[in-house]
Amino acid sequence: MAASERHEFRVMGSAAHIITVGGATGVAPGLESRLRDLESLWSRFSPTSDITRLNQAGGDTLGVHPDTIMLVQRAIDGWRLTRGSFDPTVLRSMIDAGYGPDLIAGLPSGSGCAGIEVDPTAGTIRFAVGVAFDPGGVGKGLAADLVASEGVAAGAAGVLVNVGGDLRAIGAAPTPEGWTVGVEDPFDETHTVAVPRIGDGGVATSTPSHRRWTVDGRPGLHVVDPVTRRPIVTDVASVTVIAGEAWMAEVASKAAIVAGFDRAADTLDDLGVSGFAISGDGHMRLASTLGAFL
Repeated sequence: MAASERHEFRVMGSAAHIITVGGATGVAPGLESRLRDLESLWSRFSPTSDITRLNQAGGDTLGVHPDTIMLVQRAIDGWRLTRGSFDPTVLRSMIDAGYGPDLIAGLPSGSGCAGIEVDPTAGTIRFAVGVAFDPGGVGKGLAADLVASEGVAAGAAGVLVNVGGDLRAIGAAPTPEGWTVGVEDPFDETHTVAVPRIGDGGVATSTPSHRRWTVDGRPGLHVVDPVTRRPIVTDVASVTVIAGEAWMAEVASKAAIVAGFDRAADTLDDLGVSGFAISGDGHMRLASTLGAFL
């Protein structure tokens, strides 16, 4: 069994940890720094990030970092794959519901990714007037994907990067059984409800009730229904998704929450990923391929 090192910190508003296995030592601090660089590029809470500059550009085309090009491309991919159930253009609705500072005052809510133009060759992005982009449904997963891959490139034999429950594992695992991922019980954070095993791949867990705030005396959730443009009212307590990459797992988990408990497992099957959903009264529905990971 190869020796492993664990490095814990906070980034992107979340608890994070990096596990490295074998190979070069001392890799994790550099990977933490890389995550902080991605946060500075992508955070909608920073007035100087690429995302805030694009949201404030009033329809102008801007040059951005290649990592931001990738982020927006993956978000558009997720929007298309889920037929709009995952929609990164609901930022105006999230702000109106009370979630986070308003750095885009006066901008109306957009209607999907059709108003986003990405030119990877030129390194530019244009958000049409009315498009307000929120990276929160894809950014942590993509960051985990990028940083885990870079950790192996830096000399680690295996790396797991977990950012707020969105994680990616690549390479040698600390045990012969592979990487084991304990999934938190949405009703009791001291317990786990499942321990899937993965090789190279991503896992994301979304629990809509974990991020709540109050607006005019009413509870709000951080997942917005793309149809109603309001925080969802859902019978889903949590969704855990296993996919080839963490960004896709994160996108699929949001789509399954929007679909509701009865349709959640079918939604995962339709997207070609695995996982399970837990309802507000504690029932579970499994994707058809989950058995391969248990």
